[in-house]
Amino acid sequence: MEPLPDVLGGVPLWLDTARRGSVALFMVIACGLGAPSLFAGPILNLAPGTSGAVTTWATGLNYPVGMVLAPDGSLLVGTTAPLGGQSGDVPYYQGAGTILSFAGPNSPGTVVAGPFPGAITSIVRAGSNYLVVGTAGNGEVTPPGDRSSFTTMDMHVMVKNGATYTEIGDIHVDQNPSNSVNPAFTVVPHPGGGPNQFDLYFQVGSAEYLPEPLANAPVTGLINGQLQQGAIYRVTLTGNGNSASAGPVTQIATGVRNSFGMAIDANGNLYFGDNGNETSADTLNIIPGAATVNSPLDFGFPSSYYDGVTGILNNSYPGRQAALLAFAGATPQSGISNLALAPSAFPNPYHGGIFIAFHGNYFNANAANLENALLYYDPVTNSTSAFIPAAQASVGNLDGLLATSDSLFVADFGTGPGNFVPGTGAIYQIGLSPDSSTPEPAAFVLACIGLAALTVRAWFRRRRRHAPREGPACNLLM
Repeated sequence: MEPLPDVLGGVPLWLDTARRGSVALFMVIACGLGAPSLFAGPILNLAPGTSGAVTTWATGLNYPVGMVLAPDGSLLVGTTAPLGGQSGDVPYYQGAGTILSFAGPNSPGTVVAGPFPGAITSIVRAGSNYLVVGTAGNGEVTPPGDRSSFTTMDMHVMVKNGATYTEIGDIHVDQNPSNSVNPAFTVVPHPGGGPNQFDLYFQVGSAEYLPEPLANAPVTGLINGQLQQGAIYRVTLTGNGNSASAGPVTQIATGVRNSFGMAIDANGNLYFGDNGNETSADTLNIIPGAATVNSPLDFGFPSSYYDGVTGILNNSYPGRQAALLAFAGATPQSGISNLALAPSAFPNPYHGGIFIAFHGNYFNANAANLENALLYYDPVTNSTSAFIPAAQASVGNLDGLLATSDSLFVADFGTGPGNFVPGTGAIYQIGLSPDSSTPEPAAFVLACIGLAALTVRAWFRRRRRHAPREGPACNLLM
């Protein structure tokens, strides 16, 4: 992580006296007008009162979403080249995904896996040698208006092979009819297993947008059979060199409409976001001790939901699991796209909670998108606050999250103008100062005032040192 800007080290000592005076005036003006952007970066601004540094890793990407940190410290990013280079969601799902490796900020990305048919929507790392890569859509070209290419999802198991990754297994889910094809999943080591064995938690979305009876989806590959839609499952995967195998599948949740984003904390609790429809709110939910759940918990869909305006739970019944939070209101944050546990080194008030990304309005980006904030969830108070406010002029959809021990990586799906515009994605790394509660503008202005005072003092001392010594008064001043 790059250190915070050293505001007291930017004035060269060799400047002459006139320039020092100009620098002092410039710094006072700059501090008053541009303090937040100097701390938070020129494009992505953190919430007022949050002191941190934002480093731009890459720009001009095609729809970056999934990210993992490789064992060698490089950043792996999932990108998707849309069909024909066209804008829009249909060319996106009909495109081809590749994983790029970045050695550091502003370094060129090199392809380490792919192409995959369809769009890459998520990547997780399993131990040192394995990745699970989620793709949505099948890359097939369909007539205008035919959205059947949206209706499949895959979870590709990849093994490291030198500098690249090779597929050794796949879980293919055909969710037709459905528009909920995001392969939301997370991976943790299997309890008591070896380094090549891990538990995969994944969702199968419900059919269409509106409440309908939950159907079954055919599954092939490492898993074969039928899985109920609108549900979350657990399966143990084992890497066997150049192949992979899967154990029995356990359903641990039902009544889930369309989950985007999953995270498991140190206590084994599974957090997941669920997207509402035209009338229901997005929700943040928890499955306590997910590794020990052997019968599905009921989260209500399609008969029970939180109202999108009032946040009130409609049609509650015994056994219906309550959400931790419902994101409702006149202009709620909407379209949960990812979750990440807060980096362990992050200070209060961003320590020990969860970051929640929102895609926001499906058709808007930038200042027109009032629903695309990145929120921080505090499990102690069961409340959220804005970490990156919505409706920023140069922010599209912050759909990708990756937490390391000391940084939060954020992927902007596309900065527009508009939505689903290729070649406008970006990756940022965010680090926080030890006392993130210090109001950022105030701290920076105080530092700038100190710099200005030191510069003016040096200017006067230099003038006295070089003043003509023509009388007693001048001699006394010296």
